[in-house]
Amino acid sequence: MSYKIQLLAFFLLVSSISFAKVYETKSSGAYTDSFTWMNNEAPPLQCHDTLIIKNFVELRNNLILNSGAYLKIDSIGRLCGHHTTLVASKAYLLCLGVLQLDSLQVFGGVVDIKGKGQGVFTESVILKVGGAKMTVSQGGRMAVGSWFECRNPQQDSKIDRLTKSALFSFYPNPVSENAHFTFKNSDLNQVLCIRDINGRLVYQTAIEAPVVWLNFAEFKNGIYFAQLVSNFQILESKVFLISH
Repeated sequence: MSYKIQLLAFFLLVSSISFAKVYETKSSGAYTDSFTWMNNEAPPLQCHDTLIIKNFVELRNNLILNSGAYLKIDSIGRLCGHHTTLVASKAYLLCLGVLQLDSLQVFGGVVDIKGKGQGVFTESVILKVGGAKMTVSQGGRMAVGSWFECRNPQQDSKIDRLTKSALFSFYPNPVSENAHFTFKNSDLNQVLCIRDINGRLVYQTAIEAPVVWLNFAEFKNGIYFAQLVSNFQILESKVFLISH
């Protein structure tokens, strides 16, 4: 192989690699708002990057910390939203401030909660699977219970659970074979879509009853998304694990 061909092959390899970045907040705001972050660039919602939160950040979507990701919530930082944060294998979440979510799901990753009066608070579940490690020290707290709003004291931004109630729920999670789905409204032309970790649609069904049983025996092990869709709009999305 000539030198030029070797050089071309090297550049093609480098261009295909996704390098991790460091994102740090500069002001309070939404996670997906570029003005919340230094250099006016918002991090992706599925990332293997370093995220440093020093302000109030409102989470309006599910957040997935892939392998190699590092999320640090500073002692004065707060990440809050009625969604799920997933910590995959070899990802690390350090909470020195406050993390408030619908659910925290740790699939082989590490969660470290430190700081008096600070901690992780979820509305429905804290799930630890597959060698995950969770530690609470130095007066930190971890709790599951109802909470209704997350308010930005600077911008008075809030998510009100009284007006944004869950549209569907399911159990168990992780799923080994059958899953039980319950829908708040089954007469609104809604579709349940199942997508894999890469966003590929692997199953969908129209919602024609308030309760639906689905069989996942033929699905591969891994992380999936259950999405409730109406008129091509995602109304709600939840993360779950299939483990046979």
